[in-house]
Amino acid sequence: MNRTLSIGGANVTFLHPNGNGNTLNNKTNIQKAIDEIKKKIKCGDRFLLYIHGHGRSDGRGIQFYDKNGDRRIINGKRHTLNGSELCAMLANLTPCTKNITCHNVTSYDCNESNKTCHLSIIIASCYAGINFNAGTNKINGSGRCVVGSANDTISHRGIYTQGFIKDLMNKSADTNNDTCVSDEEAHESGYNKTRTRILELKKKWEEWCNDHSGNPHFCTFNFNNNDKCWHLRYWWGGILKDKRLGNQTPWKECDECNCTCPCPNITKIPDDYYIQPGDTILYTISITNQRSTGLVDVSVIDTLPPGFSYTVDPITTSGCAVSRTGNRFNVSDIPPEGACIFNYAVDVPNIACACSNPVTTCGGVPECENPYMTCDFGPEYGPCLPCGEHVNEAVLNATDNETGTTYTPSDTSTVKYVCRKKGLPSFTMVDMLIVLVISTFIFTVITRRKQKSKPA
Repeated sequence: MNRTLSIGGANVTFLHPNGNGNTLNNKTNIQKAIDEIKKKIKCGDRFLLYIHGHGRSDGRGIQFYDKNGDRRIINGKRHTLNGSELCAMLANLTPCTKNITCHNVTSYDCNESNKTCHLSIIIASCYAGINFNAGTNKINGSGRCVVGSANDTISHRGIYTQGFIKDLMNKSADTNNDTCVSDEEAHESGYNKTRTRILELKKKWEEWCNDHSGNPHFCTFNFNNNDKCWHLRYWWGGILKDKRLGNQTPWKECDECNCTCPCPNITKIPDDYYIQPGDTILYTISITNQRSTGLVDVSVIDTLPPGFSYTVDPITTSGCAVSRTGNRFNVSDIPPEGACIFNYAVDVPNIACACSNPVTTCGGVPECENPYMTCDFGPEYGPCLPCGEHVNEAVLNATDNETGTTYTPSDTSTVKYVCRKKGLPSFTMVDMLIVLVISTFIFTVITRRKQKSKPA
């Protein structure tokens, strides 16, 4: 089985866990590992495939080695992996397709399964460009960022990889200030480190040759266009030495697609749509965070209809701690893929609308032309509240703990106010007349029946 470890919060699968040449180190197991990752990956995940080995100069790929460190031979042929074969392995790992809108910006949904916008392929080998970035060996494409330590020359002793890995963990390499060091930003470090080191070695070798060019040590230092290398040739102990320094130039082909995790969301729901004067409404607010990052500085500003007031009943919560100051609810931090649910009660004014300038009636009680006019019942009874629907809003304010982005989604909740003062009959004057007629009829019938039952 492949060995999987967690490094820096990422799952890392090694195909050669017991050292160079383990039997897991072959194309079949590489394909299996990629297929397993595809089952688990989501669009917002970053999949980094790091390939290191000795690259061939003829485009046939990177060599596989057996347990003795010798080039592996299978069916009489050297076992290699080139770009065309790697492309076939990655064919089913496609870029994202599902859209989502956050902050009025539409991009791909980071929660889409079995897709990726961030497939990074690092080729650390000699002739990486010939084997993975030329002709049928090109492996670039949408959703991918492919970088190589050398194009068409030898790669010098892991210089590129050292710079690349160092800056992946270096915040100063974040040149676009998005709080994340991308593969392209780390590549710039690897590139600069490589070019600086190559030129330093070139100067050093050239100076050494100049110092040893006389007898008895013959020395030459020149560039060969055929293999793109500087050659340091010298006689030492009667033996002609030939050291090569490749004009190593790292490269990149990046076309990653933008991917956005869903914005934090808030919903506000009442326990009943219809309300009457003096009722108590129980509201439920739910905050969901489907992102892979946490939320901090979380609060909810809650706007109630005129006259509604918070009760002293305690707030009940799930997944968070909540306190209230006025109409502001202060919420504890919400973890990645976390949620917060809390309830609170609100009192409805115990007065129906009956103002000095009525225009319509509701349940036999006049409504106000202006819902904020003083009621005939007197100011001590509270504000005048008209019949009909009342919409109130809850606005979430939360900050991504990694990017610093502030989100302010909102949700509205609607209740319908039935304008009847608590304690008054819940029927109209027409209802009362109908009841009176029915009562009179029943009384008349009973009276007549009683009269008929009396003896003559």
